[in-house]
Amino acid sequence: MDVEIVEYHLFNFGFVEDYFVWEYQGEKDVIGEIASGNDLHGGSQPESGFDNPYRQMVLDAAGPNFGQGSSSQSYSNIEVDSSHPYESSMEEEPNPSMEEEPNPESQRFYNLLQAADEKLYPGSSLSQLAVVSRMLNIKMENTLSQRGYNQMIQLLKEALPEDNKVLDSYYQTKKLRYKRRVGSRKRKLVPYKKMYYFPLIPRLQRLYASHATVPPTRDGTMSIHKRMGQSGRKYSSWPVIVTPYNLPPGMCMKEAYMFLTVIVPGPNNPKHKIDVYLQPLIKELTLLWETGVEAFDISKKQNFQLRAALMWTIIDFPAYSMLSGWSTAGKLACPYCMEETQSFRLQHGRKTSWFDSHRMFLDQHHPFRRDRKNFLKVLNIDNKTKDNLQSRQDMINYCDRPQLAKDTSGKYPKAIYTMDKEERAILFNWVKGLKFPDGYVSNLGRCPDTNAKRLFGMKSHDCHVFMQRLMPIAFRELLPSNVWQALTELSLFFKDLTSTTLRVDDMERLEADIPQILCKLERIFPPGFFDSMEHLPCTAI
Repeated sequence: MDVEIVEYHLFNFGFVEDYFVWEYQGEKDVIGEIASGNDLHGGSQPESGFDNPYRQMVLDAAGPNFGQGSSSQSYSNIEVDSSHPYESSMEEEPNPSMEEEPNPESQRFYNLLQAADEKLYPGSSLSQLAVVSRMLNIKMENTLSQRGYNQMIQLLKEALPEDNKVLDSYYQTKKLRYKRRVGSRKRKLVPYKKMYYFPLIPRLQRLYASHATVPPTRDGTMSIHKRMGQSGRKYSSWPVIVTPYNLPPGMCMKEAYMFLTVIVPGPNNPKHKIDVYLQPLIKELTLLWETGVEAFDISKKQNFQLRAALMWTIIDFPAYSMLSGWSTAGKLACPYCMEETQSFRLQHGRKTSWFDSHRMFLDQHHPFRRDRKNFLKVLNIDNKTKDNLQSRQDMINYCDRPQLAKDTSGKYPKAIYTMDKEERAILFNWVKGLKFPDGYVSNLGRCPDTNAKRLFGMKSHDCHVFMQRLMPIAFRELLPSNVWQALTELSLFFKDLTSTTLRVDDMERLEADIPQILCKLERIFPPGFFDSMEHLPCTAI
């Protein structure tokens, strides 16, 4: 069908209501299949996790998309279905004669699921796992000895029907528990600083324990996302998230498969000590790369050696310095330009500036190429060195802007890009009155500080929303037209760059637009404004 006809139908009749899974376009509703359960596992399914809290407790350890009915009973009834959404990616059909029993780690997990579903005796409202959990809780709260626990167990077993599933002793109860094996050596260490680490390997192994989450290939590739600097008024933390990349594109970036592995609490930035906090994760990744770990593939009913490789890390520019060791400050801060950088040190501001370093990215015939009046001053200064005294002094040396020079009274005039107290009060009142859909952004109404006259405590996502969505509206009536237009173009640039869909022609357009936007900003703001962060968009695309 022609594109114009489709657009006409969409404008006139709207989109199909409640159509979230594009099944007519080939998308598979994996989560829906999990909920129904029958297509994946066959036969009768145990009660849902919402009705059975102990089963839900076990599934919480495996992740929200582990699936229903993944107990040892359902495992024994599983047959490979050729219509499975991932079956086409398998190299060959599994040979029934090559089927294996799950390895001990996987089997313990299946035993837990079976205990959560298995009734204590026919007609009972409690499962075996429910009784075990409550008995252990009673033992702990009342400091009951092991002998006393065994006596209570024996009395309970005798009082119930003969075919009950009550475990015989505390020893059998401990065997049912699912926990990590730890070494026998115990040392009492005094921590310098606390961190939180969530092991990666067990979660990767559990990906293969259900048809709903088993990846198409066994050797995994992963990406690390380091979201550095998630800070605000009441907390400050630095999370590290690992994502498996051998899942289908529609699944790998979903929340269920973004494994939170490290949390470095604040309030101080870890900076160069980040390698200390990453040691447990690096140790696991090294093990997965060099030798691998044993895992059970339920789709083929085989044990295999699970291996993984780290593909890349996704971090912001300050974290790039912490992780790689490349300095993101100084003359060589840009990893693209390096020794060919056009940066220089401001004489009065005493900081490195990338002012007038973006016209070289423009088209050869662009009028900004020969416009030296609005960029650098025509003075040959061998040692080149935000709006303050040093910035105004540097502007005299590098820019032809006499309107910002010191007047006869010894004061500097107001710059066109600044706002006075009344204008800032208007902006703060506007921000305080904003209303957003639930979950779209945090409470921005708490961010304006009327005493300090600045925005405070904004999360990184809040800053993105303010720059990409609110900035064109906020400054429309508060700044001159040329300043507002340049800031709006910068806002739309980042909005398009972070959109969910990007085509090649979009990237080519953004690559051509960003030098012009930065050049417009150079005609407005002082040289001290242009550090390596403002220079990066030109080199990163």
